[in-house]
Parts: sequence; C-alpha cells; structure tokens
Amino acid sequence: MLDALRSLGLGSPNLRTMSIALFIGVLLLAFYPAFSLVTGAKLTLHDRWIGMSLGLFAQAGVAEEVLFRGYLFGHLRRGRTFWHAALLSLLPFVAVHSLLFISLDWEIALASMLLALAVTFPFCYLYDRNRRTIWAPALLHWLMQGAIKLVIIPDGFSLPIALGWMAMCATVPYVVFVFRKQLDS
Repeated sequence: MLDALRSLGLGSPNLRTMSIALFIGVLLLAFYPAFSLVTGAKLTLHDRWIGMSLGLFAQAGVAEEVLFRGYLFGHLRRGRTFWHAALLSLLPFVAVHSLLFISLDWEIALASMLLALAVTFPFCYLYDRNRRTIWAPALLHWLMQGAIKLVIIPDGFSLPIALGWMAMCATVPYVVFVFRKQLDS
C-alpha cells in the first residue's frame, strides 16, 4: 500500500524543496496587495474562504498533481531525461486545460491554457527534486488556482486581475531554477 502511494507522489517531502515552494507561493500572493495598491481596487476574501480553500487544495493541489506529476510525469521520467519527460507530460496537461474554452471567456481560457504550458517545467522540477513527491507543486498549483477564486473582485477589475494573476503564475515559479544548486545537492 505504501509503495503504491509513493509511486503516485504521495511520499514524504523534502523540507528544503518545500521551503522554496513556500517562498515562491509568498512571492505569488504578494500580487494581491500590490494590485490593490496600484489600482485602488478593494479586494476582500469570500466569507467561506477556509472551506473553499480546503476543497481547492484537494482538487487543484492533490488530485491534479497526483494525476499529472505523480502518475504521468513520474512514469514518463523513468528512463528519460528530465526535460524529455517534462516536455511529453505537458501535452496532456495543456490538452485538459483546453476544456476551459467551454466554460470561460476565450481570453481567460487561452491564458489558462498558456499558464498550464508555462508551469509544467517548474512543477515537474519541484516534483523531481522533492523526492518525487507532489507536495511542492501541489502547494503552488493550489495557490495559483485557488487564490483567484477566494478573492472578491470589484466590478471592472475582473479581466485585469485575472490576466495579471496568470502572468505572475506563469513567470514567478521559474524562480525555482535559481535554487538549482541547493535542490540538486
């Protein structure tokens, strides 16, 4: 049973990698006060943000990362270089996100698909360097997908905050590669 859970990325994480993921998460979340400061938008949290957050962690954090990093990338990584396995794993990850065109405005759906493409490499790297566990990418995936859903956005700010948030989410996780020496040792 334990071997099966570990093979899906549900093993014990590395504290150093988790600390770096947490640092990246804090950098990401700094977007919201900065956006509010620059635009004057008054951002507040939903009343039920704690319960919503737990559900989002289970769905975006754990479930998606078990599927895309623990199972898919984990299997592709056996016998392949990191970059080859990551490149192969991005195809299904991006394809699944193309379904967002059904339920979202095309601008947001396209940005979401591009975001899925962009985060594949840092998420796979975090998985690979975190004892091949999902916890570091799950933390960031949860923050990326969840934070925007937990904030009440005033009228007129929906598109700029969504696109700004996605731009942050597409770029900031690459900070992980700055820590390569620490993670590779």
